[in-house]
Amino acid sequence: MRLAPWPIGRDATTSRNWGCLRARAAATRKSRTRGQMVCRRTPRGLRTRERRLESDTFMVMNRGMASENDRSSSSKRPRNTADRPRPRPRRQEEAEPLPIVGGNFFNAIVAGCAMLIVFPLENAVHTPNPAPTNMSGWHEGGSTRVRLTVITMDYERLLCASDKSFGAEHCQYKDENTLWPHEPGTPLDDTKKHVIQPYRTYPDNQLILVSGIWSHPTITTRLHREPWQGFVETKLQRFVIECDVDFVGQVQNVALRWKPDVAWGKEATAWVAKSRSCWLGDTT
Repeated sequence: MRLAPWPIGRDATTSRNWGCLRARAAATRKSRTRGQMVCRRTPRGLRTRERRLESDTFMVMNRGMASENDRSSSSKRPRNTADRPRPRPRRQEEAEPLPIVGGNFFNAIVAGCAMLIVFPLENAVHTPNPAPTNMSGWHEGGSTRVRLTVITMDYERLLCASDKSFGAEHCQYKDENTLWPHEPGTPLDDTKKHVIQPYRTYPDNQLILVSGIWSHPTITTRLHREPWQGFVETKLQRFVIECDVDFVGQVQNVALRWKPDVAWGKEATAWVAKSRSCWLGDTT
């Protein structure tokens, strides 16, 4: 919108009204509040307000010209889609290469193949069962070799009670409530060299009372390397002891106890033997 030039030879009131008209024209694209505020102002500083209004009018005219240029330029754009520049083709994603077999997957394959090989062989190859205990020497004055399965806790918990002795060999208890008296001049701890204890043979589970198996150097070393204090029975490893023994007699109505929390049990008869030499054996 174009306005007439500023009137010449007017008084201050006419100039102010004319300025209000120009302000309203300039506020058509913004807000009418600005033009009203200019009209309410006093004539003081009138020249400054007039200059401001002239600059706003110039900006409105420039915006109108710019909008006409935009419309003319948009009309010149090609409407045919063939004249438009073609979009750049998208980059095709390359197929990911197959992963190389390795890591845990490879270990699982190897383990599976090993199981397929081992299981058939396990049925074909069997570990021979241990030979049964030779009981031909189980008589007074006889000698033989026995195999016993124990844990280190058996040193303390395997007990027998009988008032019968075989030379220096005797049970730890005279009866179920009385310890065997300590002989003067003997060591307080000799790893039970002359104490009889109950055992079961391996693999046929025959009852035998043997003395002194813990006093042999190899078994004593195992006893000190694997202490049982502070451990439960299931945490201790069971092992085999092989001994050459000499049978010294047979005991009647002997009381046996296999664990401290188990009551005493009675055996009608049991063979008693003295160990001559003992060592760690194997389970084959």
